[in-house]
Amino acid sequence: MSDYNPIEAVNNKLILLYMYAELAVPINPMEVADIIIKLDVMAFFNIGHYTAELVNSGMIEVIENESQTLYLITQSGSNTLELFRERLDVALTAKLDQQIANLKRQLKRNRFINSAVEKIDKHNYLVTLRIMEGNVPLIELSLSVSSNATANRLIEKWQSASTDLYGQIMKALTTD
Repeated sequence: MSDYNPIEAVNNKLILLYMYAELAVPINPMEVADIIIKLDVMAFFNIGHYTAELVNSGMIEVIENESQTLYLITQSGSNTLELFRERLDVALTAKLDQQIANLKRQLKRNRFINSAVEKIDKHNYLVTLRIMEGNVPLIELSLSVSSNATANRLIEKWQSASTDLYGQIMKALTTD
């Protein structure tokens, strides 16, 4: 007799999708697993198994860079979560939200966000936007704009929403 419970499997996958959706940035899957284990939501083996199934089904994408492997929810994963979101336990999502907020604060402390403007000539400015994790650049964008006001708007937006923008850029570049 098998111990497989399809309802539990679906709920566990929804929990994982919820975590990745709420984090909304590429994340090391071990950081997600740490939260789930800390809250005693599911066994470590199941986290890996269900995450692999979500990757294989295209609901979570794997982003490889030189130093690490990160996971990010896809549009398909977001759509699936929205369809079945009401199945998630409200008390559990409140606990997850608290842990996610803590993880976001930790990620923000570990990631250095900076920007710079360089005047090239009378009507051209070069805006450089970066997110660094330690000494490793996660992203560096250089944009040419025609006014100082536009350059300043880009910098303000980057400072307030860089992690969301990074997630959107990665999603746009890595999805078909």
